[in-house]
Amino acid sequence: MNSSPMSSKTSTISALVSAAMAMTRGLFLRRASIRLLVSMFLLCSVELMHIQMANAALSPAEESALENWRQRFNLTKWTVDPCVDSATAAWVTCSTDGQTSTVISIDLKQRNLTGPIPDTTAFTNLSRLVLSENNLTGGLPPSIFNQSTLQLLYLESNQFGGSIPDMSALTSVTELALDSTQISGTIPESISRMTAATHIRLQNNPNLTGAIPDLSALSNLLYLDAGFCALNGSLPDLRNAKDLISVKLAQNDLSGTIPPALFQHEKVKYMELNDNSRLSGNVPDVTGLLEVESFQLKNCNLSGAVPHFTTNVKLKYLGLENNQFTTIPTDFTNLTDLQAMSVQNNSITGVLPDLPPSYIQTDAENQLKWITFSNNRFSGGIPKSWNELKYLEAVNADHNNLSGVIPKEMGNLTNLKHLTLSYNQFSGSIPEELGFLLKLETLSLENNQLNGTVPESLASLPNLQDLALTNNRFTAIPEVLRQKPGLNLTYDNNVQIIDGKSSSSSGLSAGAIAGVVIGAAVAIAAVLAIVLYMTRKRRKSNKDQLSKDDMPKSAHAFTLKEIKAITGNNKTLIGRGGFGPVYYGKLADGKEVAVKVRATDSKQGYSEFLNEVRLLSRLHHRNLVPLVGYCVEAQQQILVYVYMSEGSLYEHLYHSGSGAKRYQSPERQPLSWIKRLDILIDAARGIEYLHKDCNPPLIHRDVKASNILLNDKLEAKVGDLGLSKQIPEADPADGAPPTGVSTAVKGTFGYLDPEYFVRRKLTTKSDVFSFGMVILEIITCKRPQNQDFSGADDFTLAEWVQNAVSEDQLESVVDSTLKGEYNDEGMLMVAHVALKCVLPDSADRPEMGAIVTALNEALLLEGHADIPNPDSETAGSVPFSGQLVPPIILPSPPPSFVSTGQFSHPSWNTDPR
Repeated sequence: MNSSPMSSKTSTISALVSAAMAMTRGLFLRRASIRLLVSMFLLCSVELMHIQMANAALSPAEESALENWRQRFNLTKWTVDPCVDSATAAWVTCSTDGQTSTVISIDLKQRNLTGPIPDTTAFTNLSRLVLSENNLTGGLPPSIFNQSTLQLLYLESNQFGGSIPDMSALTSVTELALDSTQISGTIPESISRMTAATHIRLQNNPNLTGAIPDLSALSNLLYLDAGFCALNGSLPDLRNAKDLISVKLAQNDLSGTIPPALFQHEKVKYMELNDNSRLSGNVPDVTGLLEVESFQLKNCNLSGAVPHFTTNVKLKYLGLENNQFTTIPTDFTNLTDLQAMSVQNNSITGVLPDLPPSYIQTDAENQLKWITFSNNRFSGGIPKSWNELKYLEAVNADHNNLSGVIPKEMGNLTNLKHLTLSYNQFSGSIPEELGFLLKLETLSLENNQLNGTVPESLASLPNLQDLALTNNRFTAIPEVLRQKPGLNLTYDNNVQIIDGKSSSSSGLSAGAIAGVVIGAAVAIAAVLAIVLYMTRKRRKSNKDQLSKDDMPKSAHAFTLKEIKAITGNNKTLIGRGGFGPVYYGKLADGKEVAVKVRATDSKQGYSEFLNEVRLLSRLHHRNLVPLVGYCVEAQQQILVYVYMSEGSLYEHLYHSGSGAKRYQSPERQPLSWIKRLDILIDAARGIEYLHKDCNPPLIHRDVKASNILLNDKLEAKVGDLGLSKQIPEADPADGAPPTGVSTAVKGTFGYLDPEYFVRRKLTTKSDVFSFGMVILEIITCKRPQNQDFSGADDFTLAEWVQNAVSEDQLESVVDSTLKGEYNDEGMLMVAHVALKCVLPDSADRPEMGAIVTALNEALLLEGHADIPNPDSETAGSVPFSGQLVPPIILPSPPPSFVSTGQFSHPSWNTDPR
């Protein structure tokens, strides 16, 4: 009779043991024999363990529960008893006592799971459950929250709804992650029973409301992240969490004062309470925060004095803007690691703080780079010590009462890119030495009392793009500066200058010129007053006629009654964009439409809205969402677009769409790589049309995955064009083409061009940056605001991908659902396109036409060809450079410029999984 596998293994072990005993009979052992003996011993141990595992079966209840999980999630590689199957060991971990086995860990992160979580009651010894980054839906099962054996519970980045169950049983849980879901309601009071907790993550749950419960019993807490929710009430009591490292409660509705005990945690690295507009009162003493690196209190309602930071020697990012502070200390002498400091938009008086020599000796990485003191009441001059900070990249001190001369020593700041000193009382001339600032891109000196001739040395600055000199007393602008290619130069209201030349070149005295100017101004004002009166009178009497006769015929004018009938009185909300809420509707002929209603807080007037409709009506491209019509009636401003039945690219990447029909069924599949390339090409062509074929060109201003919409054939069309901005036409006086538009922030953090935060100007290259972020999303299926890029410290999405490319590990960041279905060379080409799009210097980024060409080349490598769109001019675009992008550093703007959602620190330093 044949022996069983078990008896065979036992016989093998017996033979190995006998051989080992024979080797030890001798008095002396050679070294090689000893090594062999050790190897035999280890082999025996492994075999015995396998025998023990094979003998130790799962209980029928756990075996049945695992089978239910396997069938529910279609886990074809699972066996009935994964405890003895090495192929399943990565997902299920078991423990045995020699007689029976039991499941202690289930890890199904990023497995594209859908639907609700199956029952876990049978797993009576489960200590670790990881279901992160799937598309799980339904409510959070109470059975999970009743398992007292759990120690690690990761359910983040799913689509769970409903409230958080009672947490009383989770007394052993050390790490809880429920962030980035659709949960609602309040945080249960029973969270106070989680006394073993070290990590609690609840951030990015916009429907999570109510007050933060009492956390004073959580003495082991290290990381608390509940930012970007809708929490209210006071800040939590964390005084007993002696080893606290991170407190992130930004962008909530917290109120009251800051408890002094919160700022006495010596080990805290990240204290981010920003964007809680109802936090008020004075800031307590911060000298106890000895390890703090990021201190963010911006966009609150705090007042009094900026605290002293004499002991916070590791501080890197200090964000205090948009509060009511009135004074600031000058003792920043010990902050030798400080990199960014912003106190703009306060009411601070006194002189600018002096930055002493201790900063000068620090290395480049930890040197101060960004200083923002705008919109305060500072007086006096620029401190001399600032002139030695050779790593400064941006100085913003506009809208103050600063005076004196601009120090010539500022020419030593050879890394300076942006210098903004406008709206002050500076006098004297512009120093010639500013011509040494070869990296300077923006120099804003408008609305001061500067005089003399503008130095010709500024014309030699190779990167200078914006020079604002309006409202000063300059006597001449050098011709070489006025003719500098690509320079946006403004010098209006310098009464000593006529057509760029000194007034002394004319035959009129200054007094005569003033008289002529005043007389002309009075005459013009009188004429304008008459014209304005007649125009208003005509508009008032014929306002409805304007909307009908002045509009293009392609834009149908709906009545408000028709809109209500189309939408069923706003019955079905399908989204919310930059314009406002979006409702599903159906025209009388059955055509489906998306009806966008202007947000109620919009300040746009009647004529401005009609101008916008005229603009949108002129846009005709197969890759732009078509405008059907509009309605302007009873203070309502409404746009009607063709309905895109397959929702947005965002919904397809992250499976979160409530308006996309395909997601009404759980049998959906992730987008293939070929389809993703098709979508990118479609969207790029639509944006290229805005940049290249519109006259004047249009900047979209909010390119992102949720604004790339898909029709029933999964063809992409760029939407939310209501935010688009025209680039002004060239000035007929000099014919110089404008390079961009100065505008308030419009767009989404994570996609927004970082250059905007220092230049306050958007260009077509800003859209290119945003599109580059979309490409990175397509590749990785990671949101730009995602803070967990493989546990990498301080990484942005672009840096994460760049590092993978540099280390020849691109496949490690590619969306796992694409494994095995893409050409490596093509994927690398697309990654390089994305990384060029997000280069820090906008001048280095490609045009959209070149991007279309490169993406088509990548599609060809996949064995597909995309037929050029006859409506665009991509066929004649310049080929995209095939050269590989060298390793680059993509610097994150300081927290004072950007929401912490984009350039923030990791939730905790290492991935505990």
